[in-house]
Amino acid sequence: MSKMGNWVMEMQEDAVEMSLAKFIRVHGRSQASIWREVNGELYNRPTREDRPARVAHSKSFEEIPF
Repeated sequence: MSKMGNWVMEMQEDAVEMSLAKFIRVHGRSQASIWREVNGELYNRPTREDRPARVAHSKSFEEIPF
């Protein structure tokens, strides 16, 4: 395997064993996506529909009593 392939494989193995914080300390912030991918967080992020809607706040809005 190439040096690049070995490097990526080593990072993937470390991602299984390390916390995200430790992984970033060892491999750098730019490689955090590898940790997230290995640990299932890259594609399991909340979608736009899952996030609460942002409400614009203005002094002109009136409070609606409930």
